[in-house]
Amino acid sequence: MNERRMRITGLHHITLLVADVERSLAFYRNVLGLRLVKQTVNDDDSSARHLIFGDEEGRPGTLITCLEYPDLDQGTVGRGSTHHFALAVHEAADFAIELPGVALPAVVKNRFSERSGKVTGTWVAAMGLGATIAALTAVPLADALGGWRAALAVTAIPPAVAIPLWAWTRARGIPRPHAASLVRPPWRTLLPLAIVFGLQAICYTGAIAWSAALLSQEGFSDVVSGIAPAVISLTGLPFALFIPGLSDGRDRRRWIAVSAAVMASGTFALAFAPATAPWLWMVILSIGDGPLFPLSLTLPLDVARDTHEAAVLSMWTLGIGFALSSIGPVMVGALRDLTGGFELAFAVLASCVVLCGLLGQLVGPGFGRGHAVELPEHA
Repeated sequence: MNERRMRITGLHHITLLVADVERSLAFYRNVLGLRLVKQTVNDDDSSARHLIFGDEEGRPGTLITCLEYPDLDQGTVGRGSTHHFALAVHEAADFAIELPGVALPAVVKNRFSERSGKVTGTWVAAMGLGATIAALTAVPLADALGGWRAALAVTAIPPAVAIPLWAWTRARGIPRPHAASLVRPPWRTLLPLAIVFGLQAICYTGAIAWSAALLSQEGFSDVVSGIAPAVISLTGLPFALFIPGLSDGRDRRRWIAVSAAVMASGTFALAFAPATAPWLWMVILSIGDGPLFPLSLTLPLDVARDTHEAAVLSMWTLGIGFALSSIGPVMVGALRDLTGGFELAFAVLASCVVLCGLLGQLVGPGFGRGHAVELPEHA
C-alpha cells in the first residue's frame, strides 16, 4: 500500500512564551527591525495576547510569534528545551560599508599624509555617527512611512548625495594603481599590521555583541540591557574624532599603548566586576576603543612609501583584520556555553587588547623599511 507523506517545504514560524509582549515588541520590532505583522490572541486561550513578527510581507519562514503568559514559571535549560534560533541577514550593506575603508587610505596617503591620524579619525567618527543616526531614526521612519522598505530607501539618500560630492573633493586626480601592483606584501610587514587591527576588532565585536546579554545575566531588564551596544558605540565617537589627530607627527606607539590599556581595563572590569559599575566599565572600554580603531587603521599609512603601497597594505590589513574580528562574538558565545558565565570570555577579549597594545609597539618609525613592498613598474 502506498503511503501518502506530507511534503515539508520549510519552517513556517517559531512561537515563544513571554512574560511581557511590550518588551518583545520593543526588541523584535524596534531593535531587530522586524515588522509587526499581526496583533491577536491565542486561538486556544483568548486571555493570552499574541504578537506576530516577520518580514515586510509577513512571509512564512520569517515569522516569530510571542504568546504572553506573565504568571508562568521561569523556564529552565535542559533536555527538551530549545538552545537557540538564528536569523539570516543580508551582507550586501556590510560589503558596501567596507569598500570606503579600502579606498580611503590611498586618498589619505596622497592628499593628507601629514594629517593621516586626524583624517582617519574624522572618517571613523563620521561613520559611527551616521550609523547611530540611522539606528535612532529607523523605527520612526518605518512607522511614518508605513514600512521598512520605505525607511531603508530614505537611508539611501545621504550616500546618493555623497557620491557626486566625493567626485568634487581632493580625491580627484589620484592615479589608479595598475592591477599588477596589487601584490601581497611580505608577511613580516603585513602580519603585525593586520594582527594589531584584528585584535582590537576581536574585542570590540565580542563586547558589543554580548554586552546586552551580560547585563541581562546580571539582572538588568531587556530594555535597559539593549542600550549597552549603543553606549559602547556612542561614547567612543569624540575620542575617535580628536585623539588620533594628536598623534600626527609623533610616534603613534605610545597612543596605541595608552588606548589599548584603557580599553583592556574596561573589558577586564566587565569580566570580573560586571555588577559593580557596568555602565562605567563600558564607557572606559569605549574611550579606549574610540582612538584605537583609527590609530590601527593609520599604521599602514605610516609604513607605506606611496599611494599604491598604502592601498596594498590597507587592503590586506583590513581583509585579514576583519576576518579576525568575526572570531570575537563566536568565541564569547563558545566560552559562555563552556563556563556558564562571561568572566573567562571577557577576560580573553581584554587579553586580545593587551596583545594589540604590545604588538603595536613593534610598528614604529621605519618599520618595514628593510623589506618594503615591491610594486612593479607600470605605465
